[in-house]
Amino acid sequence: MKLAFVTAGLVAALAGCGDNLDGGTPAPASCVPGCAGARGYDAISYGLHGSWDWASKTLTASEDMVLDTTTSGAVVELDAAVAVTRVHAGAQDLAFDLDKDKHTLTVDVTPVGVSATTAFTVEYSAVSDGTSSQTSASALVATTSAANDPVQSRVVYTDSEPDRALYWLVTDLDPADRALWSVDMAIDAGEDVVANGTRGADTMVDGRRVVAYALAKPIPAYLMAFAAGELEHTDRPAGAGLVPLSVWYRRGLVLDPQLTLEQVASAMTTFNSEIMPYPWETYSVVLLPYGGGMENATITFDDETSGQGPGDLALNAHELAHHWFGDWVTMNRFEDVWFKEGLATIFESEAERANRDAAHAGRLWASDFGFKPTDAIVDASLHGLDKYTSGPYQHSAWLMTQIRATVGETAFFDGLRALLAAHAVGSATGEQFIRSFPLDEPTVQKLLASLPTKEIPALTATEAAAGADQALTLTLADPGAQMIAPFDFSVVDATGAAVTHHLVPGTPIVVTVPAGGYLGADERDVHPPLYDDFGLGDASYATVSAYLAPTAPAAAPVLAAFGARSAAQQEKAGEIALLPIALPTQFAAYYASLDSDLAKNQAVVAACGVAAQDPAWLAVLEPAIEAPARAVFDPGFAACSSVYAQATLEPELKAALTTATPASLARAEYLMSFDYGADTTTLITGIESSAPSLRLREIAQERLQINGNHKSPRGHRTSTHLRAMR
Repeated sequence: MKLAFVTAGLVAALAGCGDNLDGGTPAPASCVPGCAGARGYDAISYGLHGSWDWASKTLTASEDMVLDTTTSGAVVELDAAVAVTRVHAGAQDLAFDLDKDKHTLTVDVTPVGVSATTAFTVEYSAVSDGTSSQTSASALVATTSAANDPVQSRVVYTDSEPDRALYWLVTDLDPADRALWSVDMAIDAGEDVVANGTRGADTMVDGRRVVAYALAKPIPAYLMAFAAGELEHTDRPAGAGLVPLSVWYRRGLVLDPQLTLEQVASAMTTFNSEIMPYPWETYSVVLLPYGGGMENATITFDDETSGQGPGDLALNAHELAHHWFGDWVTMNRFEDVWFKEGLATIFESEAERANRDAAHAGRLWASDFGFKPTDAIVDASLHGLDKYTSGPYQHSAWLMTQIRATVGETAFFDGLRALLAAHAVGSATGEQFIRSFPLDEPTVQKLLASLPTKEIPALTATEAAAGADQALTLTLADPGAQMIAPFDFSVVDATGAAVTHHLVPGTPIVVTVPAGGYLGADERDVHPPLYDDFGLGDASYATVSAYLAPTAPAAAPVLAAFGARSAAQQEKAGEIALLPIALPTQFAAYYASLDSDLAKNQAVVAACGVAAQDPAWLAVLEPAIEAPARAVFDPGFAACSSVYAQATLEPELKAALTTATPASLARAEYLMSFDYGADTTTLITGIESSAPSLRLREIAQERLQINGNHKSPRGHRTSTHLRAMR
């Protein structure tokens, strides 16, 4: 990112010599630039007065700052990577020094005086030449749409987490230093602005529209944000325990905003009940050409494709959860990012309980938390955006889930509420998070010591025949000492009766899976996926996975147990296409017994594999294919008959693409999951470049690639739907 810097030497010369081009009082003699600035101040407020120019992609700004300097003294150091042209208090210029290498601004406020309300103004400009927020310097992103985007409208937005606000705002980057925030922005007529808080003014000045926002509660700099450009919005008034909700989106975007509003309302209702009522006055989702999600307080910036098709409940829930964990209580240091990201990761799954744990059997979601084994929860060697690996997200979510399983639901949620109350509108450390729960001191120390570890547990399994049954020997090693909750294995026999065994590191167990029964592996969903995160090699995984569902044809009692005991177990079995029924006449009852809509879709895919050899299955599968439990793009459905797809689904796909309404395009996504035989390439080719939705174009590209490689992967979320959530 190229910024229009004024050199530090020139700025210092102007300040020190008293030259003033703006008619103010020259700055008096000062030790600046020869002395260092202090960081002991407390930021009270930042008020940005900005003007955005599209021709130069420049933000010209005047920022009113109020600091409590009673503990820092008169010379203060701020974070800034913008082109500062003047610092003044009213007409009185202040000496300052801009260090473009260290990205700091030193200001001598002696003429103003050291006080609890030291006020001054910084005038500067910031230039954006970036169209992506995924680089360290691209915190001010101006885009007129990618070349392959069917919606060619322009928008500029900020993206500051964790330490990039200094590229458009003069500030203190310390996440524990919260301040009040307001902004008014001058933009072209016909454009609009959205920012944190509530709108206070909307006027026309000299032919330009000026929109103002303010937030009544202090927030850290990385949460301060605005978006401006060719934006429209759909609003939902307060009601039913919810605050006013809005969805903002670029003009011309093909979407149904009510879908996002419903997903947000559903997640907010869940979190209001489980955590505490939403603590801010309003909430908006701003859909942008973004590539992720960012929980700027009261306004979440999401990838705009997440608001199209069937939407993205997980992304909406993750960013909304941050308004409790991350916004209401934020990280004390950047190393503490894991506690807010881990909790948001847990709650993105928690928001899906109605769909993926219909019986409310108490699953804890850790099978969603697959992480890269070498990603530690806290990695001091990483800085800035590089810290945002699977470590602070899924790895930390597993640690938290172990705490949850250990202390129980009541104590876990009481601990979360206590954390929110104790650190309201403030910050917390990772250690303070851990100490919010009733854990003994050795366990607390073990968890703290595990934060930087990169050694994952290792599970091994061997089997031997025991008459008609199978005896499995299970061994668990935990070289990184990360486990505080045992790994439970339940043996369920043909009558549906179950016995649970607790596997702890260093103490092998032998479990006997009876003929006609199955092995419940971590039915409560306390631990992450076996294969990736417990070092379960191919042979051991094959040993365990063969028994994750009853063997077809299963007796009615064990089938009933499989449908009632654990939705997580259903998904684990469904992922590897285990189908515990042998006859098509059994499918409807089996399908209805499943508590996870993901498992229901997996059952259809598994049955489609059987139908390839026995067409009698197609008749019983048709209702579930026509009206799937989870209507999302999933190439696993390519296992279903291409003859059936050509005859039944192909005409509907063509009609959906022709109609091109938000609802029909969402349906088209799902229909593109199927294999249409020789027609597949012909049907899909062209969609990747001509569909009215960038989301559908991306899915078409993925579908063509899968078709060309003859792959049909299955999973909770396809690569198209993965987001760089923050």
